Amino acid sequence: MANRKGRLAKNSPVGGHRQSLQNPVEDKATLQLRIQTTHKHMFDRLTIMLDLSVDFIQDSFLSSAQLDALDSFLAAKGKKCIVIFLPKNPQPQAETERFGSAKNSLPRPFVMTPGNMEHMHGEGTLVYITRNSDKGVTQSNIDNELLFGATYVEADQSALVVVQKILGCIYNPYLDAFDFNSKSCPNGSQLMEEFQITLNEFDKLLSDAKSCLRETVYLEKCAALPQLNELCSQNDWQTAACDKDTLAAVEGMIQSWCKRIELVLIETDLIQKESDDIGPYAELVSWKNRSTKFNCLLEQIKSPACRNACGILKCAKSKLLDSWIKFDQKITDAANEAKDNVKILYSLLKYCQPLYYGDPVSIKPEIRKMMEAILIIYTTSQHYNTTDSMTHLF
Repeated sequence: MANRKGRLAKNSPVGGHRQSLQNPVEDKATLQLRIQTTHKHMFDRLTIMLDLSVDFIQDSFLSSAQLDALDSFLAAKGKKCIVIFLPKNPQPQAETERFGSAKNSLPRPFVMTPGNMEHMHGEGTLVYITRNSDKGVTQSNIDNELLFGATYVEADQSALVVVQKILGCIYNPYLDAFDFNSKSCPNGSQLMEEFQITLNEFDKLLSDAKSCLRETVYLEKCAALPQLNELCSQNDWQTAACDKDTLAAVEGMIQSWCKRIELVLIETDLIQKESDDIGPYAELVSWKNRSTKFNCLLEQIKSPACRNACGILKCAKSKLLDSWIKFDQKITDAANEAKDNVKILYSLLKYCQPLYYGDPVSIKPEIRKMMEAILIIYTTSQHYNTTDSMTHLF
């Protein structure tokens, strides 16, 4: 069944430029004593990648929060990566925020996070540093343990687009040009081919994720009901239902939601019927998009604002409530159907993948497994149980 509660976990940015220091009067000289050779090695690499001076980079890290974040990253079993974002047009920031002394205004150099991009806005250079193992990073192994990379990020570009850009512009061309036929690795070509297949599948996964994000649908909230989320009892609903203006606003909002949901259901069915793409992978993408769309709607339907609106309609004995309940059930059913079909298609896709890359000899054992999976789907699925629906798979 569709999950009706969403949880969003956010990592806050780490940096002396976004949060107060643990010791606001800690001076520059004291902080410089904490800088180790591993820190200097990282600063040197960042100097080259960001085209900035060593002194500027080092000064940018001179805060307890920044240095604590670096130490945590370099420690044994530390964080897997850190991301540094240098905005194209940095905003001025007083130096008193770092060292407690009023000097000239400095540009805010960057934002550093443990991997999330929620706090990175606008255009700029994004640097990512990842670890190869859980070992503690020292001066002797830092070249082998840390991987540095950078890319330019356009304004409002998502993390998915950034990752695809890195794969397409850096790693894929390198892998295509490198010669893996060597005496030291006799199976290099075969291993490389398998790795590139995996990499291509990952690239498809990113494209699918971007496609799913475009399918999100949001119900417009009523500006005349700013306190709708704060109602918490049936007495509040009754009070709101007795107010003619509030009731009219609630009914207008619910009516617009019904029309929006009806339009979404019609459009989704038309897209499914008119689609020329066939095959298990195309079907999977289609149902993943539908799952994203309906689950997005379902989360909003189960929100406090919607629950309170329904409570007000119930207290007012509004006839509109019956129509809303029907659309609520349709969205719930559609979300559950999409979730079930995505699960079914994933189980089939693992047998179909060898058909895309294998030769007739290697795919022979997989054909029987695939046919058995198709038989199970045909006999158990509520959607793929007709000849017409099964033809979309092949």
